[in-house]
Amino acid sequence: MASGRASISASRAGLKPVCGSASLQCLPRIAATNISCSIPAWCAPTSRPPPEKGGQALGRSRGGLTTKIHLLADTLGRPLRFILTAGQANDLTQAPALLHGQTARRVIADRGYDSNAVRQLIAEIGAKAVIPSKCSRLVRIRHDVKAYRLRNRIERCFNRLKHFRRIATRYDRRDLHFLAALHLVGALQWLPANVDSA
Repeated sequence: MASGRASISASRAGLKPVCGSASLQCLPRIAATNISCSIPAWCAPTSRPPPEKGGQALGRSRGGLTTKIHLLADTLGRPLRFILTAGQANDLTQAPALLHGQTARRVIADRGYDSNAVRQLIAEIGAKAVIPSKCSRLVRIRHDVKAYRLRNRIERCFNRLKHFRRIATRYDRRDLHFLAALHLVGALQWLPANVDSA
């Protein structure tokens, strides 16, 4: 009965009681919210929108939740373009986006990019594909072994990126923030002291 008296006196004072019959606290009225009566006003959601589902470039792979960084680098191993996907995403899905608007004499990639569509895309930009064939390919396509040795430059680029703990462990919750950190570290790669001389 004490809670009923508190509600009556609160309504006379111009205050709206907190929802629920056992509550003795009173709060000022809040204009038109979509909160049910079972949630107190101080527990109401903030104005920040909820995070998007599936849009954070997190995916399941053998190591747990991971993010895959797709990288396009120049001849000296400096990053040109970054694309983030979930960890289980195939490399082939991002090849057209990486090569869009690029010109080159050769495109060096690993076996993950071996497909007829990617080879045709490389031929359309006027470059030669230096990609070893997958073992599942019926007719093996020869590649320039000497030129393929230069692929280690992109591996060294990834190594230099992962010297930064924020990149190596992905502390960022949102993919936009992680991509911004990648661009910042990638810009540091373009400074003259960081260029490979080999």
